Amino acid sequence: MSIQKTPEHDLSDLLTGIRKGDLFAFKKVVALYQDFVNEACFAVLRNKDQAIEAGSRVFQMLWDNRSDISSRTLIKTYLTMAAYEVCKAQRRGSVPETPAIIPREKRTVRR
Repeated sequence: MSIQKTPEHDLSDLLTGIRKGDLFAFKKVVALYQDFVNEACFAVLRNKDQAIEAGSRVFQMLWDNRSDISSRTLIKTYLTMAAYEVCKAQRRGSVPETPAIIPREKRTVRR
């Protein structure tokens, strides 16, 4: 009797694959989240062509920084933060910063 994997397990496997440089896993994540990222970019930029360009940069950031992605990273959170940074940088005409995904227990609290 085989146990079917849940989507959460599949996504975790994809992130593990991306961290190891698996291009197939990366392409799968792009296919799953491309519309989501482009819509997030469009919400900020309000220009379809610029949003598509920014979306491409988001996935380039994911690939370029794959070794830094924590096993705790939520892909949707990472992509949303990356989209915001890319769009913000695109408006300034500069290079986007890599979004920092910091585990909750390491965050400092400002009072």
